Amino acid sequence: MNCGSQEDDNENEVIVYFSDSAMVNRAVSRGYITVNDKDIVLSDEIKEALKNADQEADQMRRKAFASYVMQ
Repeated sequence: MNCGSQEDDNENEVIVYFSDSAMVNRAVSRGYITVNDKDIVLSDEIKEALKNADQEADQMRRKAFASYVMQ
């Protein structure tokens, strides 16, 4: 899986951007992501945070769509 990323000031931190919910689900189910050809294992805490962020994003998408339809 390829993710967009940006290295932070801390060399041990990477900011990762997922383009869609499927990428988040794939990362959580695999338990790791690959950034710059390096596998990064995701802790249970990170996987839970990813699931929660994905659910929040889904709720926002649904609200935006409903608002669009109502217009």
